[in-house]
Amino acid sequence: MPLPPRWLRRLLLAPGVVLLAVTVVTTLPLWALAALALSPLVPGRLRPLRLLWIGCVYLVWDAAALLALFLLWLASGFGRRKRSPAFQRAHYVLAGRFLQVLFWQARWTLRLSIDVVGTDPDTALPGRPELVLCRHAGPATRSS
Repeated sequence: MPLPPRWLRRLLLAPGVVLLAVTVVTTLPLWALAALALSPLVPGRLRPLRLLWIGCVYLVWDAAALLALFLLWLASGFGRRKRSPAFQRAHYVLAGRFLQVLFWQARWTLRLSIDVVGTDPDTALPGRPELVLCRHAGPATRSS
């Protein structure tokens, strides 16, 4: 499925994500009570509450990233200098910080193990693709 047009993403979807994040955070106590009420009905220790938490973290994380990237775009002269080495490095560092937060929450909330190798943005070559290797293990797989 192709991406929506750029103007739609910039004018409607991005502000919509920020608005949705604000709405969910302000109504979080109600969602938490509902998730807590569902917890005895679902197997796993507080699974609905943990899923609600990671969903809210992801939504707020995404909204914060959109706002930070918008500010970075403004700082780059409305995108004119976004390909310069300084702004490319700023994007790598920002993305790295946001991923650290997301991985920390995923490890803590969902009890995941995530191994990240080669995180120094200075080793990445600007404009060159990087190889990402990942493996999804099913519920029967145990890590040692």
